[in-house]
Amino acid sequence: MRYAHIRCCINEIGLKSLLQENHSNTRKPARSEEEKRELYEKIIGVGAEMFASEQGFSTRKLANRLSMTQGNLYNYVTSKRELWIAIRKHDFELIKTEFSNAISSHSGSYIDLIEKLMIFFLDYSDANPNSWKMMFLIDPPKSNKKGPLEENYEPIQLFEIILNLFNLGSKKGEIRNVSPLVLYSLAVGAVLTEMDIKISERSKVNELISDSSLDKIDIANFRKSLIETVRYILTP
Repeated sequence: MRYAHIRCCINEIGLKSLLQENHSNTRKPARSEEEKRELYEKIIGVGAEMFASEQGFSTRKLANRLSMTQGNLYNYVTSKRELWIAIRKHDFELIKTEFSNAISSHSGSYIDLIEKLMIFFLDYSDANPNSWKMMFLIDPPKSNKKGPLEENYEPIQLFEIILNLFNLGSKKGEIRNVSPLVLYSLAVGAVLTEMDIKISERSKVNELISDSSLDKIDIANFRKSLIETVRYILTP
């Protein structure tokens, strides 16, 4: 009887183990398309943050941060280089959409429109510094092979929108015939200048802004001067 009781206990333990094993092997339901999009957005956001701020960043660290396996992460981006491309593509498309919407809904002068786009660009860079660094400052990681994103990549052509805007404004006589690269250099340089202003405001040790003649400068006054300069350059 004692042996029968032991066998019964062993059978019960075996049954429980089998049930636990079957439960652990049960596949989770597939993510919906909305859940996939949300996860992709999270990968882009956290990826940009870690890419721009962490030394020795890797996709393994990103997967750990997101509580994913690296294999699951590779369902969305297959390498560190692909992640770099995905982040830039995502943010350039967002800016292009906002630019296109602003242009299609604008009813004033071309210079007013350019001012609006300039302010949006500065506001976006201020709210998304890591994404901005990915777009303009951080070089692509090297890779021995191209992933699917790079293989099928098509340039966003954001600059073409600005070039077309300049051409239309110039033909109507509202904009002086200057290179759009002038505006580009002013916009990118303005973001870097605002970063320096913020550093100076926080630490008071920034060499660029610490000159006594610039002690009272702040971002609001800087932007006002910037827009006045842009208008001066563009006005015929």
